[in-house]
Amino acid sequence: MVKGLLSSRQSVRWLVAFAGTVVLLSLAGGCGTGYSPDMVYGLRDDVLIVAAPKTPPTRMDPAGAFPELIQQVTALANRKNEAGQPDPDGDVFDPALLKSWTPLKEDGSKGPPTNIADQLRDRIQKFFGTPAGPKVDGIDVATLKNLNPDFVNQVLDGEGLGFDVDNPPDVVAPLKLSKPTLAKGSELYRRHCLHCHGLTGNGRGPTAPWVNPHPRDYRRGKFKFISAEKPKNRKPSREDLLRVLRQGIEGTSMPAFGAISGGAFGVLPDEELNALASYVMHLSIRGQVEFEVMLAFRGEAEGRPVKLEEAVPQTVVKVAMEWYKASAPDSQIKPAVVIAAGEEEKLRGELLARKAELEKAKPEDRINELEKFFNARPYSEADIETLTKGLVDDITTTDKVEGPIKPADLKELYKRSHHASVERGYQKFVATCAGCHLDYGRKDKLDWDDWGTIARPANLTLGIYRGGRRPVDIYWRLNGIPGSSMPSNVDALTKGKDKDGKDQLQPWGVWDVVNFVHALPYPRMLPDKVADAVYPHQR
Repeated sequence: MVKGLLSSRQSVRWLVAFAGTVVLLSLAGGCGTGYSPDMVYGLRDDVLIVAAPKTPPTRMDPAGAFPELIQQVTALANRKNEAGQPDPDGDVFDPALLKSWTPLKEDGSKGPPTNIADQLRDRIQKFFGTPAGPKVDGIDVATLKNLNPDFVNQVLDGEGLGFDVDNPPDVVAPLKLSKPTLAKGSELYRRHCLHCHGLTGNGRGPTAPWVNPHPRDYRRGKFKFISAEKPKNRKPSREDLLRVLRQGIEGTSMPAFGAISGGAFGVLPDEELNALASYVMHLSIRGQVEFEVMLAFRGEAEGRPVKLEEAVPQTVVKVAMEWYKASAPDSQIKPAVVIAAGEEEKLRGELLARKAELEKAKPEDRINELEKFFNARPYSEADIETLTKGLVDDITTTDKVEGPIKPADLKELYKRSHHASVERGYQKFVATCAGCHLDYGRKDKLDWDDWGTIARPANLTLGIYRGGRRPVDIYWRLNGIPGSSMPSNVDALTKGKDKDGKDQLQPWGVWDVVNFVHALPYPRMLPDKVADAVYPHQR
């Protein structure tokens, strides 16, 4: 071979990239900026991953092999044992079955084979429009007022999504799902997102097989990096979506569209980012409605007939209300405070009561005594300054406070308190998280996620935080990552002991793990014994 010629694999990649370009040009409909008015989304034809397999994958999928993953998941769901009996691992549903479906009637009898797929496609298009004219119908105030009371009381209330039908909320405006906004978002999505996330938001654009992690499939209605704890089917807030759009996702092919100079001089202005976020909501609502109504037909085997004329509009309302509820302030995860309301004066009183004792102590003894107090919780520098008010020697102020604590002592106290927090976080991590994050994530423990793709727990020694690197971002991830095997660990992390060794609820315990995870990639930021445990060959 002539030196410099492309390898066979490289050739394949170039061919796929060229094919992707042809697809994108065909979608362009000429030199315009939008879609052809004749283009429709089309009904989903890939299998629905109802439950991911438990059998772990043996390796990550190689570049270009993404479609084979769904074949593996389907094969496991249809697995049989040696005797030829069904032995499924996971659960899938093939929507192709709906092309010739025998529907269940109200009287329990079976109707003739019917093409439910075409009927469903038409009804979904009626509510969600086309790529050139996207919309979300059926969630306006007038429609919500006329909902079946049984649906509201039995379904929506049961999911925590209920409302007063006589005074329903305005869902469209807060979610910014107006037709003009969605039309602008569709245009921007086609330009910036379609090649990875696909026309319907299925995560299978022409570049998707060649990047790993694979682009998100919005159609499940699940998103990983969110700050909401309610409703049950958790959704991202608008700010969650905007944060990903602005900053991208570290360690993936998801770029940042507004991260230059804090977003002030980003690639896209806020108006366009908001339009994109709205369009992602649109695609996700549409895809989840499609998913849930398709799956409802399988429920007919249990005697629950499906009426499309009711199922589609009711599911549209249910899913839209999930997004609406997730954006409410009381749905957001509220990080625990280290000093509870009304506790500040009590803690300051404990310190002030020891003022005379501290004044008599030697400087190092004084610091050691205060260390015992401040090492009990993950106090911030601001917390320590607040609690030591009246004890710090500061004659430069008009108050001319004289006290046993020098200003320089505060930084030392914070350093020791933080190290104590990191040590507690390390111990909690080993007890709660190390079973999945093997060797702190340096060793693979592969599994399947809810989208049917292969996932691995993060290597936390790399300092790559896909869900965001702020302490609050890590706090939110410890509340669980939807669609993945990462559960909420808050209950385990808030269990502790008081000074007498008795069980005690310690809401601030999650911050200990946040501090450990934040410091983990940097050996010099770890206490010596923690650094020795995490990096035994580098010490």
